[in-house]
Amino acid sequence: MFVIALACAGAGCDQLGLTLPGEEASAPAVVTTPEAPPVPDFQSQAGRSYAEFVEAFPQYAPDSLNLGDQETARFSAAMATTRPSWTTSGGGAAALVFEGCAVEGCAVGEGLLAVDMATGDAFVAVRDQEGTSELSVNDRVEVLLRLSAPTGRWQDARDPATQVAGP
Repeated sequence: MFVIALACAGAGCDQLGLTLPGEEASAPAVVTTPEAPPVPDFQSQAGRSYAEFVEAFPQYAPDSLNLGDQETARFSAAMATTRPSWTTSGGGAAALVFEGCAVEGCAVGEGLLAVDMATGDAFVAVRDQEGTSELSVNDRVEVLLRLSAPTGRWQDARDPATQVAGP
């Protein structure tokens, strides 16, 4: 009894799960962790334009992607004209892919946004007069894009359903 009382004094009986005779045991504290919000059904967005997608999911708009001002401008310009989105999957990963071109044409600028369908994380990239840049890196999606490209480069990723590259 003396040992229990001493232990309770040093650490607190409730922390040790001990009770003194005549005391009621308190219920252990329940620790809950906030759950992540569910990931949307991105598969249902296949075939939509980038503009339609951004209307439904504004967090993927150029100014919401946490890019710098210059990168946002480059990506916006490179996504001025887009073709319908497509999906690709392999190795346990899947992505919804949006490709775009500058108003002046794909030779002037190309943009790509690929959304990891399991996590919602985005891979954002541009190829333009300033060079080829990965503006928001997502290694898992980048590997998937490289695997769906005949050249092994994300810039050449192709819609597996049509095997057509670029908008």
